[in-house]
Amino acid sequence: TAFFDAKFKHQLVASMENVDEQTNGLLINSENFQALELLQEKYRKRVNGIYIDPPYNTGPSEIVYKNSYKDSSWLSLMQNRILLSNKLMDDFCGMCIAIDDYEMVPLSQMVDETIEGYTRDMIIVNHHPQGTPKDNISRTHEYAIVLTPTGEEIMRKEGALDNEEYRALMRSGSASNNFRYGRPNSFYAYLVDMKSKKIMGYELPPVGNDYPTDDTPEGWKRVYPKSKDGTERVWRISSNSSKLKSIDLNKVVKVSDTGTLYQIVNSKKEPINSNWVDSRYNAGTYGTSMISDMFGDSSIFAYPKSLYTVQDYLKTILSEDNKLVIDYFAGSGTTGHALIDLSRDDQIDYRYILCEMGNYFHSATRPRIEKAIYSKDWSNAKPVSRQGISQCFKYIRLEQYEDTLNNL
Repeated sequence: TAFFDAKFKHQLVASMENVDEQTNGLLINSENFQALELLQEKYRKRVNGIYIDPPYNTGPSEIVYKNSYKDSSWLSLMQNRILLSNKLMDDFCGMCIAIDDYEMVPLSQMVDETIEGYTRDMIIVNHHPQGTPKDNISRTHEYAIVLTPTGEEIMRKEGALDNEEYRALMRSGSASNNFRYGRPNSFYAYLVDMKSKKIMGYELPPVGNDYPTDDTPEGWKRVYPKSKDGTERVWRISSNSSKLKSIDLNKVVKVSDTGTLYQIVNSKKEPINSNWVDSRYNAGTYGTSMISDMFGDSSIFAYPKSLYTVQDYLKTILSEDNKLVIDYFAGSGTTGHALIDLSRDDQIDYRYILCEMGNYFHSATRPRIEKAIYSKDWSNAKPVSRQGISQCFKYIRLEQYEDTLNNL
């Protein structure tokens, strides 16, 4: 629409129903704290996965903010943003933070103290197999700090296992996200036919403390996630989950003879490994060289991640039902590129929100998303295949504190 006047563009957009639902991506050119604040209401509890690759606070990867963020100040910057993004995460959302040795230990400690109800694991990624020049040890690796909701098995890879397992649908544990006050949308009644041991439906989460607990007029039992002492806990499946809206509930919930509810877990997948050594994770070959192929110049962005490192992480946590990812240190747009390629290969409409403040937003981040959509394969800045994909993304720029400083 760049060649049409504003009136036509407004008419065109107005003619589309649910524009946001038809938009695959949102790119925000802004300092990421402000961008995350903007997203709070609309995307609260809606994000299914987070991948961030923040500047490592060393040498050429220091943060490009006006102040010299070092050590504890760098941790404060990270903590503020992680806390904001935590509010966007749904009940089964995982978070992955790429980091190196310099800040890995303090970042891990900060995360443990900051994010309640999550388990932290570590993946070692062999991203630089040629090594870096050091006095004693040439480092070939970096880390991925992985956070998953405690007690949830959400990161799995395709494997040979083929079992159907059952686990209590009511969450246990002492963190606030196991109780009604912490997750009100996950406190509701399943309607159970005790004769057939079938789930007949569910009711919306009640408001207040006065809610029906007797059987329905049809004779179905209302089953709430309440412990034996009457404590109001929550189900593992939120009332907002697509599982409740799109498929037969009896495929995901089993009723025991005593009326206890269990979640049915398909175990055709096996846990992922903590040591990633495949050559596909080489950031030089599948990061820098890929940028060079797409733009004809590798200098437009320094130290991009391997596309496949990000892609393999996202594949372990996303599904057709859970497909929205946010990256608020977007850099060159690797996360968006990874999701576009996954959408093309898996025929699933994965969605992305990318936030980036750097000046390269218009020279690297946004153009890379455009190029990834247009063609899967590039060489010397030219597409070498017509494996494109139909997508629409929106980008906006937020005026910010940094602009004021620059003007001064």
